[in-house]
Amino acid sequence: MSPERWDLLRRLILANAVVVLFIITVMPYVERIVVLLPASDWGSDWRWLEDGLKRLAAGLPLTRPEYVTGPWSQFAVGAQIPTYTWSLHPPYSAVLYQPFMLVPAAIRAVTWAAVMAATLAAAVAVAWPRRLWWGTGLLIATILLRPPINGAWLGLIDQIHYANPNAIVALGVALVWIGRRRGSTALMAAGLVLASVKILPAATLGLWLLAARDRPGPARKSVVVAGGILAVLTVIVLVQDPGAIYDMIRSQLNMVPWPGATNFAPQVRLAPLLGPDVAKLLSWVVGLGVPLLVLVRRLDGPGGFLLAVSASLLLTPQLWANWFVVPAVAVLATAPEWRIVRAVDRRLSAGFPASDPA
Repeated sequence: MSPERWDLLRRLILANAVVVLFIITVMPYVERIVVLLPASDWGSDWRWLEDGLKRLAAGLPLTRPEYVTGPWSQFAVGAQIPTYTWSLHPPYSAVLYQPFMLVPAAIRAVTWAAVMAATLAAAVAVAWPRRLWWGTGLLIATILLRPPINGAWLGLIDQIHYANPNAIVALGVALVWIGRRRGSTALMAAGLVLASVKILPAATLGLWLLAARDRPGPARKSVVVAGGILAVLTVIVLVQDPGAIYDMIRSQLNMVPWPGATNFAPQVRLAPLLGPDVAKLLSWVVGLGVPLLVLVRRLDGPGGFLLAVSASLLLTPQLWANWFVVPAVAVLATAPEWRIVRAVDRRLSAGFPASDPA
């Protein structure tokens, strides 16, 4: 066999192997979605957001009083489904979600699910490592989708099924990284505003941007711009509900973390070993220490970015599998910056057309 034909055969085998491995990996996810297709609760996370919007429109506080006055759990005794209505979301996000109230009530939840699925797809598209050979990117995605045991993070399907706003956070994370690489204040500010639908990821990302050494001007300006936008949105809500910020803080402090196996929060997982108080303290010390390290050491590269994005997972008292889509998008976005990834990419892509330099 001539060297040219052997090289062509090698490339065909490698490319097909990557595709087949990816297909095998995503099959459990596809099968799970097929099983869920007849379900009537697609986009059900919208119910909890809609509850607050309806209360606000009726002149009531955004957050239900029972979450402000005492301890509560998402999995209340006797409840068939988890519930938290409006208790874990910042008040300004009510303005961002309000347009969905224009959708007919009968299809509002399904529409929300479709938009969140499209948003997650957009996050992956924006973060996709185009500077690498497509097979390397697909291999990275395969690794992210396949945990060491069980073969799949089936909890990730909850992101599409229930349509958690984490999809918006993931898109925000991708935009912040792309904006930072391009020096675009607009992209970084837009990314921060989107990520702010969950406070912790936006806060740690903001610290990462403040740590910028290379071209610090646009990065720091984006934090100011995003802060100004969120302040305006907050004022809009406070005009209707002056106690919204206090209610949010109290409801979050009053929440009793779910101790079940599907809660991956470190303070819950470590509680049986260290005790709940020590586990919570350790989680907060590490969770706050990581972004402070990023800020003090001015880790403005991909390593600092991943640390900043991941730090929020250490702080939250309830961490479901679908939260991991956020750092996964960060890994995809930063992949071309890592030496080991570039070295593997050079080996895998030898003989293939050049990658997109953009």
